[in-house]
Amino acid sequence: MPKSLIRPVALCVALLSPALLRAETALREGLWEVSVRMEIGGQPASSEPLVTRQCITQQTAQDLINQLAGTAAGCQVNNLQQEGNRASWDLICSGQVDVKGSGELTLSSSGFDGSLDAWVGMGGKSIPVHQTFSARRAGDCQ
Repeated sequence: MPKSLIRPVALCVALLSPALLRAETALREGLWEVSVRMEIGGQPASSEPLVTRQCITQQTAQDLINQLAGTAAGCQVNNLQQEGNRASWDLICSGQVDVKGSGELTLSSSGFDGSLDAWVGMGGKSIPVHQTFSARRAGDCQ
């Protein structure tokens, strides 16, 4: 996966936090494993998903939301809609990499699953990117 696309991948998954915190099913603190698969221009970015594990508390989730709400991230989440355990949103980011797209997720008591379809602008070219992601609580933080 090109290093220039790692930031949008991580950011798009991180932007799920506002939707998660507004969801009727509360985000449980603990060790979370997030898996992201990405296609760039219709081709898989890698044979294996990008998997990260992170200890999440209500405070770290709120800190992330506060950081993303500022201008440093260069992103805006618009048209955030929620119905029950489903959320959808539009995303626009500008900076070194421009991103414009929309995503959706479904939240359950044990995690969430979703997708993001976007166009990523780099070097005067616009490339379609499709991400699918899932997250599951893996246990308590150590």
